[in-house]
Amino acid sequence: THYCSMGNQTRMRTGGLLGGRLVFAYLDASNVKDMDELVMSGLVLSFPGPDLLVHEWTSREGSREQTGRFEFTRKK
Repeated sequence: THYCSMGNQTRMRTGGLLGGRLVFAYLDASNVKDMDELVMSGLVLSFPGPDLLVHEWTSREGSREQTGRFEFTRKK
């Protein structure tokens, strides 16, 4: 469950770690008044190296999707 700052809660499920990635797919969302409302519709977590984590969040508003990418590097 993703507790979004937009006030809704998207539920996603993953099939597990495959090729260094966790792919979370949209199941449903609570506190959504309209099916065209903005919700987070997917998440991919990638582990390309021992000190790097990549988040790719996908949001959907109606039929329009947009993905934002965030890279986190461990500071040593």
